[in-house]
Amino acid sequence: MKYLFLVFFFLSSPFLFSAEEKALLAQEDTTAEEVLFEDTKRDPDMEALRKWIREKRLITLKETGGDLSISGDIRSDFSAINEKKEGIRQRGSNSATGKPARPYSVAFNLLFDYRAERTWSSVFLNYKNSMGIQDGTGNNIRLLRAYLGGRMIAGDSFSFDAELGRRSLGDVFDSRIQFSNTFDGALFRFSKAFEEIGDYYTNLGVFLINTARDYYGYAIEMGFLNIASTGLFVKGDYIDWKKYNSTDPLDFQFNFRVSQLQIGYQYLPKWLNKVCKIYAAGAYNDAADTLSRVFTPRTGETLTADELTQVEKISLDPDAKYNWAWYAGISIGKARKQGDWALDTNYQWVQAQAIPDFDASGIGRGNAASVGTYTLKKGSDVVATNVYNTFGGGYNHGCALRTLYAFSDNVTMSQLFQISERLDDVGPDSNYKKFKIEFIYTF
Repeated sequence: MKYLFLVFFFLSSPFLFSAEEKALLAQEDTTAEEVLFEDTKRDPDMEALRKWIREKRLITLKETGGDLSISGDIRSDFSAINEKKEGIRQRGSNSATGKPARPYSVAFNLLFDYRAERTWSSVFLNYKNSMGIQDGTGNNIRLLRAYLGGRMIAGDSFSFDAELGRRSLGDVFDSRIQFSNTFDGALFRFSKAFEEIGDYYTNLGVFLINTARDYYGYAIEMGFLNIASTGLFVKGDYIDWKKYNSTDPLDFQFNFRVSQLQIGYQYLPKWLNKVCKIYAAGAYNDAADTLSRVFTPRTGETLTADELTQVEKISLDPDAKYNWAWYAGISIGKARKQGDWALDTNYQWVQAQAIPDFDASGIGRGNAASVGTYTLKKGSDVVATNVYNTFGGGYNHGCALRTLYAFSDNVTMSQLFQISERLDDVGPDSNYKKFKIEFIYTF
């Protein structure tokens, strides 16, 4: 058979390459790989790459000793959103922003995971687009996850892992109100099992925020799970976004060093036969500045009559920071196979400077106008906000309920209901409601 293959290759080779490529191949000591890399053949590093490609083609996945898994899901969802600011509708036709009140979207997620004996890698591609012939999209592609990792120490009760690349902060750190942003950096995981105490772990990470400013953030989570085999757990998180001591509103958005403590209890009631988890957490931002410093009108700024009226309504302590948050809730069940159902409901209370806009994962207040806590856009300019127009992704209190039901092992329906309103008198009065239903097919 191998002789037949050689005969076939030589007979067909005139048809495999263009005239220019055949001329290159005719040159002394020229290979097909050198044709492919002709533009960079003077780079000494490319010779090593060409050699690696020739050798890699001869290695099968089975021979590498690892396991490759490919999975994904297709999602289609519909949302109904009712958002008002000072009684003015923010979504729908003839609204303040013109953004849709009933948006539809479709998504395709593709996941690759490869694991060898002591190394692994993971890739998550997200294709999510708005639906609609006239205003829909079709080119929104995001690389949500791409990292590699390895086990540095593997003991009987202790392990130390290191990972490098991209993922969501929420994949590593646990919260209902923060960790929605991207983690681009290095992560170190420590875990130790204590027979009489519980399972201890630490996740420590450093991530890139801005390359031009050489700007990095830091985060750590430590926790004990299943304490004394009772189902109790405790988790402590700390994330540091702050670097600059500046009066520039663009730097105010990074005035966050958020500490969070979460406690909970997980158990399996016999009458329900589903895992239940009760949890509660509090968060505090020790880098916040006083309202009189970050929200009062700047020198020379002129307010309209409506804005002056709004300022007069505000009865806040100018020396306060409004930098606390807490939430509490309960989760029941997991939807893994046909007939399974699950739900999670929680209450959230978040002050104005507790969580950064860009990392908020809580209910929020919709924010159709995309106004930040410290900045907003006026035309092409970014200007500072004040107590009458600041909005952001926090300072709200409200409830969220999410349910899941598995129609089959592949098809799941998810429903989400959220309602919230302004917590303090910071910014305009607002109320927000959202209902979302999503159908998910996994494979």
